[in-house]
Amino acid sequence: MVPTEKLGEKCFLENVRLFSDPRRYPEKYNLYTGLEAMSVVLGEVIQGQRRLETQLTHLIQVVDRM
Repeated sequence: MVPTEKLGEKCFLENVRLFSDPRRYPEKYNLYTGLEAMSVVLGEVIQGQRRLETQLTHLIQVVDRM
């Protein structure tokens, strides 16, 4: 995974640590934890897309050789 794909996760985790308290600021806590979770899923989607692109490139090469 490219480091920038982890940047969102890292930043949102830092925001949770610095700016949110689940007891005092549950809205901020929920926002930052939700965004962090979403950034993790987005990174997984990007990884899956890269795998599919690699597989598709391979299949195109196989078909071209036929």
